[in-house]
Amino acid sequence: MGQFPVAMLAISVVSVALHLPSSANPQETNFKAQLKRVDFLGASVLVLAVFTLLFGLDRGGNISIKDTYVIASLCTSLVLFALFGLVEVKIATEPFAPLHIVQGRTVLSVYLSNFFCFAGHMSVLFYLPLYYQAVSSLTAGAAGLRLVPAIAGGVSGSLFGGLVMQKTGKYYYLIVFAYTLFFAGTVPVFLATGILGNSTPIICAGIVCMGFGSSMAVTSTLVALIAAVGHEDQAVATAVSYLFRALGQVTGVSVSSMLVQGSLRRELTRVLDGADADEV
Repeated sequence: MGQFPVAMLAISVVSVALHLPSSANPQETNFKAQLKRVDFLGASVLVLAVFTLLFGLDRGGNISIKDTYVIASLCTSLVLFALFGLVEVKIATEPFAPLHIVQGRTVLSVYLSNFFCFAGHMSVLFYLPLYYQAVSSLTAGAAGLRLVPAIAGGVSGSLFGGLVMQKTGKYYYLIVFAYTLFFAGTVPVFLATGILGNSTPIICAGIVCMGFGSSMAVTSTLVALIAAVGHEDQAVATAVSYLFRALGQVTGVSVSSMLVQGSLRRELTRVLDGADADEV
């Protein structure tokens, strides 16, 4: 809810400051003609595919991965994702995920790296406050404040990546370094919340590395994406990259939730006894 006022402020600023030249082509100003260009079928199939995927993962975490509804939902999502690809290739007049863009090696690498990076990063940021509240008995506000280093790392990483590319004109090794740093940051977070015990300084150092690396990677991969596609495809390619980022976020949180809930259920079953054990 806290993001809503920020989004409305951004929309207001853009609506006031952005001035687009009017089109001289009457066909382009025809609302019905523009509406026909929208890939409603592809968007609908994608929404259903994501919904069935998230439903299956969520129910798998709360019930069991072997549940009939879970298996049916996950299988349905696979079919719908395949159908989405068919719609984009064979049916849509102007698909919002054109095959000739997605299948490019550089472009596909950017999309997949964004997907997995956002999945891992969002999972950590989602569960760290819960960890602080459960293990350190912190309030929600105090737990949230301990994520501030991740924000500082994110802002610094994006700025650093932009300055390096501006100075050198290169981004390949910068991307490799960014994702290496991001992965390295997950190691102290993993150790400090388990083997090494509850160590806030180590966790903070880890999330700073993660934020720095992920933001640097996002900035540099965006430049790589724009450089890899033609001028006419830059807008579409950039939009699809945001699609993969969003899918990575929701999928990462859902998968991690399924794993956490399954582990919690097994541990509670093992240690609890008594008449109300099943209810608990």
